[in-house]
Amino acid sequence: MKGKLLTKSITINRYNLLLGCVLVMIIISCELYYLHRTELQLKVLNSTSISFYFRLFFEIVVVFILSLLPYSNYFSIRENEMYTDVFEKEFIKDIDVIIADNLSNVDFQVTDIEHSLGLSRPVLLQKIKLAKGTTLVNYIKYKRIEKAKFLLVSTTNNISEIAYKVGYTDPKYFSKTFKKQEKKSPSQYRKLFFKTEEVQNEILSGLILKK
Repeated sequence: MKGKLLTKSITINRYNLLLGCVLVMIIISCELYYLHRTELQLKVLNSTSISFYFRLFFEIVVVFILSLLPYSNYFSIRENEMYTDVFEKEFIKDIDVIIADNLSNVDFQVTDIEHSLGLSRPVLLQKIKLAKGTTLVNYIKYKRIEKAKFLLVSTTNNISEIAYKVGYTDPKYFSKTFKKQEKKSPSQYRKLFFKTEEVQNEILSGLILKK
């Protein structure tokens, strides 16, 4: 088990551990009361009162335990959500690495990711749809354009060279795809970057983080 996943598991299970401790304490209390009830009966003349208080105590314990059950379900749901979140992040991280290694590969296809991850296409497409809300093809396009944005502001390569570096053989189609995503052409994007120092720093810091 990976370190991060183990940490998550320990964090999650502490809720169930806490609930278990509470239940054990209640059970022990009941046992102690039962063991010492004879002594209490000797001190109290009215044995009916003992029975009454014992039943009352038992009912309170039952009500308390029942009140904890919804929280047990809540922790179970949260545990599933946290595990799902961890595995989704690992899944996207693996895909991002594969895409980054193949950005300049014009023949890069969905089947390459299938083979690398060992997943069938239906499962792969469903997982990316749930994680990113888009198709895998569109996600690959998005990552290509993000890389192109970085190259536009960090190199002096022309548009055609950048298009080829991110897997496009047709600069016109690259520009069309870029504009569809960014609402401006590659040239306009580059000009905007160098327009002011403030905009330049803002865009560059964001792109470096996404690299």
